[in-house]
Amino acid sequence: MLDGLLAQSGQGVCLLVDAGGGGITACLPVALHPSLAFGGLTACVTEWWFDAAALGTQAGCLNACLATLADWCRAYGIRHILLAPALAADQPSGFVRDASGLWHRSLSPAPKTLG
Repeated sequence: MLDGLLAQSGQGVCLLVDAGGGGITACLPVALHPSLAFGGLTACVTEWWFDAAALGTQAGCLNACLATLADWCRAYGIRHILLAPALAADQPSGFVRDASGLWHRSLSPAPKTLG
């Protein structure tokens, strides 16, 4: 199933946060897009929903979701994450401003182990 997902542009994944077993408290939809500028697939985040009553502030949860996304991308060979500037008021950890205006984070692939 993942091979089919990675072969198509515009498809994606969605990270869901369940804080303390009280139901879904945050959602981070991610679209996978091919990019000539970055030489392969990019994970593009343009939306973010969270329950402020359950989480309080969004910054910590967003950073945790982005860290999980980075791990997932590394595991599947996706080397770039793009983040809409409106989602993060301050510079997210590991991100820099791209010429396109989006936040950009380069990733190195995860090492593979046999056995």
